[in-house]
Amino acid sequence: AHYVHYRLAELICTKISKDMDIKVEIHSVSASQMTYGHFVQSVGDQVIQADLMAPSGDRINVLIDWPLAEQIIDRLTGGAGAATGSDEFSVIEAGILETQMEELVTLLPKVWLHSWEFDKLKFEFHAGTYHPSRKVSAREAYIVFEYQLLLGQGSIHRISWAYPNSLIRAMLSNYEIATRRITPSISLDEATLNRNKIQAKVILGNAQIAM
Repeated sequence: AHYVHYRLAELICTKISKDMDIKVEIHSVSASQMTYGHFVQSVGDQVIQADLMAPSGDRINVLIDWPLAEQIIDRLTGGAGAATGSDEFSVIEAGILETQMEELVTLLPKVWLHSWEFDKLKFEFHAGTYHPSRKVSAREAYIVFEYQLLLGQGSIHRISWAYPNSLIRAMLSNYEIATRRITPSISLDEATLNRNKIQAKVILGNAQIAM
C-alpha cells in the first residue's frame, strides 16, 4: 500500500507541476495507523477535504492543507503562487479547488490497477472545518498516507489520503490478484539487439535415482 501511494504521489506531482507551471517535488511519503479520533484531532482547523464514499458507507478522505490550496488558487488565477493568509475562499475559488480535487481523485484507479469499484464512489467536497464521518467509531483504525511536497523554492505542504482499516484491506486483496501488464521501459533497435549475445543453458530433461 505504501508503494501504491508513492506512485500516486508521483502522479500528483506531475499534475500539479503541469497545472501550476511550477516545479513540484516529493519530499517524503509516510504511512501510519491511528484511531479515527486521533486522526480527526490531527487534521487542524482549516482544510480542503474531498470524501469518496463507498456503497458500504466507508469513506476515503483526501485532504490538502490550507496554505497549499491558497497557492494553487493564486497560481491558477494569474499570481505567483503565494499564500494569502485568507480564512475563506470565494464561491469561484472554492469551485476551482473542487475541480482540482475531482481531477486528483481520478488518479486513484490508475495506481490501484482499476482493481476496485471506483466507479461506484460518490464525491463530496468541503473547504473549512473538517467534516467527520458519523458512521466511524472514534476507536476504529485508520490508515493515513501523508505526502510532504515541495513547491518551487517555497515551503513544504501536505496532502493526505486516509482509509478505514477494513476498506483498505479489501482494496489490497483485489489489488494483489489484479492483472499486471509488463511493458518494456527501454526500446532498442534490431541491430543493437543482434549485436548483444546472452548466455543460455538448455536443460533437456531431469530424473531421480536412488542413492
